Amino acid sequence: MAFDEIQLIRGAKWLLRFLAHATDSYHNIAIMVTGSEVGVLFDFLGFEKPDSPLYGRHFVQIKMENFPSNMAKEFLTEGFKQISLKVPPAIIKYAIQKLDGNPGWLTSSA
Repeated sequence: MAFDEIQLIRGAKWLLRFLAHATDSYHNIAIMVTGSEVGVLFDFLGFEKPDSPLYGRHFVQIKMENFPSNMAKEFLTEGFKQISLKVPPAIIKYAIQKLDGNPGWLTSSA
């Protein structure tokens, strides 16, 4: 099960109880939560808070670093190619400068 931007529903303690139950009861299910507000995400999940349903549970954190410019260029170029969109190199260069290689921002559809 995957939950993206889970920090947006902070305060939903029922979800934490559900995740704890699923973790304890269904060993063939992997749970993945993501969020761009890491501090809020960890505060909500409460792995280090004794009153949290997820307290003491094992978790793995994967940190996404910003892409270097050449990788961001390749990422954007390939993404536009996959949707058959021709984007001028100047626009890609501008996007790389403004978005600083942030993977989440490079994939946004704002």
